[in-house]
Amino acid sequence: MFNIDIDTTAVEKKLNMMSDKIKEFAEHDIPTEFHNWQAEEMRRKNPTVHQPKRRRAQRRLDQSKKYYTRIRRHSFYEMTRSMTHAKYLRRHHRPPVQTTTRPYLRQQLEQGFVKGMIELMHSKLKW
Repeated sequence: MFNIDIDTTAVEKKLNMMSDKIKEFAEHDIPTEFHNWQAEEMRRKNPTVHQPKRRRAQRRLDQSKKYYTRIRRHSFYEMTRSMTHAKYLRRHHRPPVQTTTRPYLRQQLEQGFVKGMIELMHSKLKW
């Protein structure tokens, strides 16, 4: 019989380091970049980055953290105006008409955000 002994401490150390870098990237770098992108590119005065609240059992199963922000397709004036009109239609028992073809973000903003996140990932996640 043959006995083969392999020392895997160096590999485990490298994998733990990779895992720590990925956690740091997900918990700190992505929200920071998202916040900065909103302030610079979208010209928001008070950019907000939200993390969804989850139940405790679900949090244990899914440890990934996803961040989001609220982006409206229309201005605040247009939103309040359409809500007033929808209320009028409901009072008169007519179905509300909801048609919009506007995208949430312009293509340039979306492409700039994706490009910035890819550059951030390449600069932060090096093994």
